[in-house]
Formats: sequence, structure tokens, C-alpha cells
Amino acid sequence: MGAETEYMSLEEVADMLGVTYQLIYRLVRSGELPAVRLGKLYRVSRVDLDGYLERSKGASASGRRVQRLRNVLPNAGFAQELLHREGLRRADML
Repeated sequence: MGAETEYMSLEEVADMLGVTYQLIYRLVRSGELPAVRLGKLYRVSRVDLDGYLERSKGASASGRRVQRLRNVLPNAGFAQELLHREGLRRADML
């Protein structure tokens, strides 16, 4: 028979990567990290996790910082000041 696919729980993935369960859960729910749902449980295949990690390597540090700012800053004035402090331009947000 062919090679079996290894599946891991979200907790196992979080422990392996040194991140929180909530982060892995959000990645799965958003569709960024593919997973199989079995009843109330999610399982992530090793192949899908490796693919996600490969795609993530292309993200630059400043790109992640800008995305984080987009997610948490609803107030434009406050965002502009924080961008200035971070050394980013408004064009970086667009």
C-alpha cells in the first residue's frame, strides 16, 4: 500500500511550532492552513502543514508588521502615528 498521511491535532501543531492553539485554530478557520474536520475535531496533515510553512517563508517581516497593524488598528489617526513610530509609510498599508 502507499504511504500513510500523518495527521496531527491543532494542539500538536501548536506545540510543534511553539505557538498558541488559538493561532492555529484561526489559521484553520480562515482557510490559510488546510485541515480535515472530524466531528468537532480538526486534524492537519503533515503535508499541508509543510506547504503552509513554505508559503509563509515568503512573507517579509515588514509585511507581517503591516498586516498586524491592519488587523488591530481601526482608528486611522492612531494608526498613522504608530506607522510613523514603526518607520513605515501609509503607502505600505495599501
